[in-house]
Amino acid sequence: MAQINSLNNRNGTGMITLAKDELELCGLLDENGESDSDVQFLITMDEPGAWTVQVLDQDRVTTDFQANVEDAPVRVGSGAETRR
Repeated sequence: MAQINSLNNRNGTGMITLAKDELELCGLLDENGESDSDVQFLITMDEPGAWTVQVLDQDRVTTDFQANVEDAPVRVGSGAETRR
């Protein structure tokens, strides 16, 4: 699923967020719906302006859901607006 986010600044570091519902689908939140601080991500810049984000320990990722990424709407920001 695609999502358009703005780059945020936290203490001089650029940050983006990952959608909570997508993290939940992958089983990466704790029983209270909070981020599991034991989960680590590898972020690689593939080329200027393009990054790949992946969970380091793939055994932690739940893969028993079906997602058709090509048909999913693009979410814009943290609001409810979507675009196709």
